[in-house]
Amino acid sequence: MQATSNATRKAHLLEVLSELKRDGASSPADRAMLLGIGSDSLAGLLKGAPVSDALAEDIEFLMCRPRVWMDAAMEPALA
Repeated sequence: MQATSNATRKAHLLEVLSELKRDGASSPADRAMLLGIGSDSLAGLLKGAPVSDALAEDIEFLMCRPRVWMDAAMEPALA
């Protein structure tokens, strides 16, 4: 995976977490489990820990996103 801004990966992570919440994973622990990480790891990511290449690839796979999606610039939301 190419080098990228952790801010971009965090923004995509937040998008994924919102999607999982909409789909019924009501607690942060549930969302962490679905992503294959521990609750403490998820908390660390949300506080600014870097999203590793391996985790970015895992999230892309688990969420059926294209490869390097976690590194792609986010499209602006429509107002």
